[in-house]
Amino acid sequence: GYGAPPAIANAYKDVVSKFVHGQIKTSDEAVKQLVQAIDDAR
Repeated sequence: GYGAPPAIANAYKDVVSKFVHGQIKTSDEAVKQLVQAIDDAR
């Protein structure tokens, strides 16, 4: 995480947190949301 720009690191943390807490139900959905979050952060 230290090498990633803050916006990318925050996008990753947000999606992983949602997945762990059950707000994202499947790993496939988590991957889709992670890709979208990283694209949005760029």
